[in-house]
Formats: sequence, C-alpha cells, structure tokens
Amino acid sequence: MSLRKFMDKLIFEVIHGIVFRSELVDMIVLFFAKYFPYVLIVSSLFIIRDRSKKSYRMLTLAFISAFLARFLFTDTIRRFFFRERPFLSGLTPLFDHSPTASFPSGHTAFFFALSTIIFIHNKRAGIIFFASSFLVGIARVASGIHWPSDIMGGIAIGVLSALLVFYTKEKFKFLYESHSSRIGD
Repeated sequence: MSLRKFMDKLIFEVIHGIVFRSELVDMIVLFFAKYFPYVLIVSSLFIIRDRSKKSYRMLTLAFISAFLARFLFTDTIRRFFFRERPFLSGLTPLFDHSPTASFPSGHTAFFFALSTIIFIHNKRAGIIFFASSFLVGIARVASGIHWPSDIMGGIAIGVLSALLVFYTKEKFKFLYESHSSRIGD
C-alpha cells in the first residue's frame, strides 16, 4: 500500500469514526453532507443585496465556475479514473448514495469554485463560504461517501476552475476595453 493510500485510509477512519456513535452527531453530519449544500446555494443569492451589475456578474461567474468544476472537469476526470467510494469496500455509509466514481468530489469542486469567486469579490463572505464548503467536504468523508483525497482533489479543481474563469473574463475584459478605446479614436 502506498503512503498516499495509507494516509487517505487513516484520515478517513478518524473522520468516519465520529458517525454511528450518537444520533445527534449523525444528524449533524447528515445535515452538512446532504442538505447544507442547498443552504449554501440559496445563501449565495443573498450576497447580491445591492443588486448592482457588479454583484450579478460576480454571481454569474461564481455559478459558471461551479458548473464547469462539477460537470465538466470533475466528470471528465471520473470518466478516465474510476475510484470506488469508501462504502463499496464494505463500510456502511450514513446515507444511501449511488456507486459512482468517488474522485474527485463533485460537491467540493462545485462549492470551492463558488467560494473562490465570492472571495475574490468579497473577502469576508468568501471566507465564510470556504469554511462552509470545507464542512460539506468533511461531512461527506464522515458519511462514508468520499475519501479525504477526493475532497482535496475537489478543492483543487474548484479553486482552479474559478481562477480560470475569473482570469479568462479579465483577459477578455481587457481586450474588449482595449478594442473599444481604439474604435473611439
């Protein structure tokens, strides 16, 4: 067994070890793993309180990044690299889940992409979203749905997707502004 697999299994066992000992802990973990993601999506809509174009653009970029991270990059990796979910190796998950590929975590990729764009535009809200997204990832490990490295992969994909979208937008904005100024000359 490689060092990475050994560490992944060891960290998984520590985190997953908190479930099935207390109904209260199980309910909290279940909430953060399965239902809290919906709270995050709805909460992201409240960030645009001022209803300015800048706020709408930020939210649009955040969701474009999140969808790219989850449905393009994560799904592409899963097509070429199938990794079994922890519950397929005999563990009992906290809730039912389909036996799809585990790596990388789609939930984590989605929410870290969302969090990254929010952070770029609003540091305080971004920190709250990063912490919340991390809680979702840890809860999915505790639930027996993901390995810790799935979460780390999801974090990397989410952040990189958001940065790709943000800097691509900035590049096109620069080109557009540069082109517009020449037309006016």
